[in-house]
Amino acid sequence: MQMYGMSGEQLGVIGQEQNTSPEKLPAWKQDFLAKPSASVRRGIAWGYNPPYEDTDTLVLTAPSGEFVDIRFPKDATSSQETLGHQSFWAFSGEAITTFYDAGPQQHAVDMPYTAHCKFLHNIDSRGGESIARGDAGDMFLLMNGDCVEMGKMLNPMSGQIELYKEMWCSAEELSDHDGEDDSTTCVVAHVSGPTGIEGTMIRLGGRVQGITARHDQKGTQIVEVERWIRGGSHQVKPKQHDREDVSAGPWCRDNRSSGFLPAGWLSMPGRQIGDRLERDGLVWQVTEVHRSGSE
Repeated sequence: MQMYGMSGEQLGVIGQEQNTSPEKLPAWKQDFLAKPSASVRRGIAWGYNPPYEDTDTLVLTAPSGEFVDIRFPKDATSSQETLGHQSFWAFSGEAITTFYDAGPQQHAVDMPYTAHCKFLHNIDSRGGESIARGDAGDMFLLMNGDCVEMGKMLNPMSGQIELYKEMWCSAEELSDHDGEDDSTTCVVAHVSGPTGIEGTMIRLGGRVQGITARHDQKGTQIVEVERWIRGGSHQVKPKQHDREDVSAGPWCRDNRSSGFLPAGWLSMPGRQIGDRLERDGLVWQVTEVHRSGSE
């Protein structure tokens, strides 16, 4: 079975290798592997209960498979309300997709329009236990392009591992409008510093999400997250927060965010791999840039 990253790159082969290079994959497999992507959750159902949606969940995924997933409670209006809310969850890491293909040492039958996705967390607001439990699900592509994810994970309301079903769809496209070609679609940056901080920011079109994690003197993990959306809701004026590195424009910060990351710097036109920003003893560096139409 051929293993693929979320951008379609071949990660290795288990069993007999088959002719499954990305350009020769069927359209439905290419849909699963297409990146960058911005995904919104429309609902979740636990067990056999009816679905509901109590969060504003947005996942930004880069061509490399790196992602930032932030799930803000819908009924929270500030960072204080968000951090203590049982529905809040934020994490980042890498996504890997495999397919259920029939063949020797693989599966008895093909399962078209289906994939298995594993999400490797490197930062998780719910701590090390959440990372250790793992995060994976089976994805079922619907005719309208939406996706149903099924698996097992911790239900924060019951405290038990339960079967879940989530409905995902593509987020509405928001163009850049930053004085450069709108083909600039995705920029990824990572942070480093003397305190052992780690973190990731991803810009995709008119959206930016970031997450950082560090430990205080008692060893307690402190996770901070931030979301910026061009013309979004839950807004405050950018200039009140991002200081000198914010360019004028309609970028607005979600006031349920708990951190103040250099989202304005990341969203400036012309970002290139290797660009650096040193601020407050931390160093942010661009590690990935993707423009639509680029190889």
